[in-house]
Amino acid sequence: MINIVFPMASLDLFEQGGKKIPLQLFEINGRPLISYIIESFSNVKGIKRFIFIINASHADKFSLEKTLKLLCPKKSLVLTVGKTKGALCTVMLAADFIDANELLIVNSDQLILNIEVLLEKFKKSNCEAGVLSFKSTLKRWAYGLIRNEKLLESFVRNPTSSNALAGFFYFKNGIDFLMNAKKTIKNSWTTDGLFYVPSVLNQYILDGATINTIKMDEAHILNLYSKDMIYKNRKNLSR
Repeated sequence: MINIVFPMASLDLFEQGGKKIPLQLFEINGRPLISYIIESFSNVKGIKRFIFIINASHADKFSLEKTLKLLCPKKSLVLTVGKTKGALCTVMLAADFIDANELLIVNSDQLILNIEVLLEKFKKSNCEAGVLSFKSTLKRWAYGLIRNEKLLESFVRNPTSSNALAGFFYFKNGIDFLMNAKKTIKNSWTTDGLFYVPSVLNQYILDGATINTIKMDEAHILNLYSKDMIYKNRKNLSR
């Protein structure tokens, strides 16, 4: 089994049709954006358990919890939370459901194509963790120092290179992730007072773990974090 965690506790809203709604419910070709993200995992082999962590206010006001449960397999979970100190802290609220199986932590505003192929590459390499990189210099992303397809260090919202890291983090063992995440929080490795998942990668590296990287081109990673980006990429989203 593989656990797939979506930290979605942000309170950000986007306007569509005169109403403000969570990005995950933004309608594209008659479907909510999050349905495309979930569908992108359809070819991943084995049992998949989706764990969505959403803001409690969005669960009721926008029926986000009900929508997610309709879109996902029965074993999937929707956890409702309040404000957290960053995406890493949001993920840690699902700690009771993260076990020694493989773990993916995924953004809900990026669509990655051919996920099954990427996962197979990480599995065959026997790495402890894996990340995807793409070209960018925008401050919104984390960045990586990469050599010979190995991540040597990550930098949150600090474009020290053009190797941006996608919001797609593979961990071979969920228990190992929890251990390194706790160390990261104990060490207070924050950016602007918030904890982020890429910082955990640095703890892995300090402990001598191997983190593999796969370079992605623009055609295989669709950024959907704003209305402009959604309209730019909507033709690449199938009905």
